[in-house]
Amino acid sequence: MVPGAGARASARGRSTRHEGWAGLGLEQRTWRAEALGLGIFAQGTRAVPGQAARVSVGTRLGVALDEAALFYRNATNLQLRPMLFAWPTLAVGFGAGARVTRASDTTRVAAEFGASVVTPAVEVHFAGLVGKAEKPVFLDVPMIVDVDGELVAGGVLSVLFPVGDTLALGVSAEGHALDADGDATRYASFAAGLRWSPRY
Repeated sequence: MVPGAGARASARGRSTRHEGWAGLGLEQRTWRAEALGLGIFAQGTRAVPGQAARVSVGTRLGVALDEAALFYRNATNLQLRPMLFAWPTLAVGFGAGARVTRASDTTRVAAEFGASVVTPAVEVHFAGLVGKAEKPVFLDVPMIVDVDGELVAGGVLSVLFPVGDTLALGVSAEGHALDADGDATRYASFAAGLRWSPRY
């Protein structure tokens, strides 16, 4: 979804930030690869560049590996997300795996699970997380949980509607529970954007 924009509410009040994404992908019968560049932009702060990629192998059953890196001024956030997936039908898919985050000289691990429904009229993607993660990057419909604190649970729901042969309008919502230096807090975000998928 390029570009994306969202507004968030946090314990420190309201702020607005924007995400920019650009990427390329290649899909064959039994494998798929994507590479993305990204940026986080907020008024009054330095932009945060990053990159992400996904490789998956399999059709009805398979494995996928996501990786992401966010380059903050004084630290780098590195993430790996191995997943197993299954598509019992062409329209319904499920996935489960883990997210490993290396940031702030600490390694965090969280369990992840997801489900997708893809039809000609609508796409729905859900990703849930239980465990510990810092600034997770979600790639099904690209989104970054760029907040201070350690995530302990949450989820992202994204819905895309075709608006032409190559364009889809997407909306996303997410909610997470965080631990910010011992204080429990909540985070919510909404985003919208366009996905362009050229067909040959």
